[in-house]
Amino acid sequence: MKKYISVLFITGIILLTGCKDVEVFYPIPLSTSALFVIKTSGGSYSDTVFIPSDDIIKDVTKKLADSGLERRHLHKVVLEGVAITIKEPSVQNIVVSGDLYIRYGSSQFTGIMKLNNVNLSETEGKPQSDILTPAGVSVLDQALQDIIFTSNVASNIAVRSSGSLAPGTPGDVTFAMLVEFTITTVVKKKQSIFDPLG
Repeated sequence: MKKYISVLFITGIILLTGCKDVEVFYPIPLSTSALFVIKTSGGSYSDTVFIPSDDIIKDVTKKLADSGLERRHLHKVVLEGVAITIKEPSVQNIVVSGDLYIRYGSSQFTGIMKLNNVNLSETEGKPQSDILTPAGVSVLDQALQDIIFTSNVASNIAVRSSGSLAPGTPGDVTFAMLVEFTITTVVKKKQSIFDPLG
């Protein structure tokens, strides 16, 4: 009997002293997008929409709260990619080429992604992506750092889409363009784990 009590006592000591705190990193995705309703004029278009910085802050705050975390747990933010989805073109088989630009604060509009000879009918509802420019990513990264980590709501993120239709197509066409940014915030939190050798 004493033998069993000794075993239980030693096991209890191991369980009590065998835990240690470690820093755990894990991602929390955000939903950020810009919707354009485009009407071409003379075969070209240029339109700007804004992503309110306070919307991004609200999204981050909610996602953290849903995970039982606070803003102090934020570690970094990462832009994973950008996708453009065409919706509801008024004319079929129209081919569009254009550019997507980003601006934040006092910066100039900087190109971040291109659309090259995209057939609106063939790609309708299908997200399109392309290589992102380092300069455009840098602008967006800085904006996200300011907004998410300092709650800077003084400036919104401006997104401009401009381009033209292929020669010989009707000059006036309407379509919607959804630009979706895949953004991940990484949080850091101390967590106790069982480590009998620690």
